[in-house]
Amino acid sequence: MVLTTKQELLQGMTKYNTPERKIEFLENELKKIQNPELKKECHILTAQLYEGKRWWSNAAKNYRIASDLATLFPEKMSLFFKTAETNVKAEDYFTAEDSFRRALALATQRERNDLEKKFFALFLTIAKDHEDGKRINKAISVYNKLLSLPGYPFNEAQKIRDKLVILLDKIGKPFEANQMRNQKNNYDAMSEQVKEDAARKAEETRTAHRAEGFYELDL
Repeated sequence: MVLTTKQELLQGMTKYNTPERKIEFLENELKKIQNPELKKECHILTAQLYEGKRWWSNAAKNYRIASDLATLFPEKMSLFFKTAETNVKAEDYFTAEDSFRRALALATQRERNDLEKKFFALFLTIAKDHEDGKRINKAISVYNKLLSLPGYPFNEAQKIRDKLVILLDKIGKPFEANQMRNQKNNYDAMSEQVKEDAARKAEETRTAHRAEGFYELDL
């Protein structure tokens, strides 16, 4: 018998006691389901079970298929983000960024800001978890990946560079630590130069306006 509703899928899952058996049941049903909406729901349920087992790659694969099957933009955006999230946890950063960009393309400006904050926070959480678990090399790898993400705030990036200096020194890599220290100092210098250039241009604009008979209030 081919199941036709999500409720029937949920009811069928209750016959099995373990996540593995539930996954097996859902994957067998997927071979028979023709309706795209129900197929999407089946992939989401499968992904959630894989998440519970921390089988991140399999979870990401199912979320990605569900993303492609979704027709409403809000749901599609949410599923692409879940794909990105589980891919990050699987350490598949290239695929994660692709799914994240797809989620951003479907988002409003406010949603984009929220998604970026959540995506950045995910990397920080994973890196901190590696730090706490004394997996320093893994923590360094995740922090470096975070620094490479477009749009990561400058001030936060500088804090990460400070942390990387400490971690690199801790694992006996003074040369790399000095490189990171120099990189941070260079970015600080560039930031100060940008501020000075902006202040100079603003003053030049005010001077030009005064020469033309316009006066501005300094607030």
